[in-house]
Amino acid sequence: LALAKKTGLDTEMGEAAALVHAASERDTQGVFESKIMDVTEVVIAVTLFITTIILLVQIYARGKSTEDVLLMALSLIIAAVPVALPMVMQITLAIGARKMADHKAIVTHLTAL
Repeated sequence: LALAKKTGLDTEMGEAAALVHAASERDTQGVFESKIMDVTEVVIAVTLFITTIILLVQIYARGKSTEDVLLMALSLIIAAVPVALPMVMQITLAIGARKMADHKAIVTHLTAL
């Protein structure tokens, strides 16, 4: 006969599961990824600023129709934001992991690079 004193998250296994869960929720963004995101935010901000100026000049100074100007502004925004950036970032991290593995380093997460 046995008596259970603790169950669920109150047990040692439950505490370990809670620690693993808490660790997985933390921000695991590496230095490289955070710098890329900073650059991306700047590019987006500059793009929106320039597009707004172009939009206002086209409507008020040149008298273009709002529909045409909005279509042009949308095209500029889409063209300026780097669509392939996540793919390029993952490839760069994978190449770095491969080079580190060649030097016998153990890379478990690409964000550690």
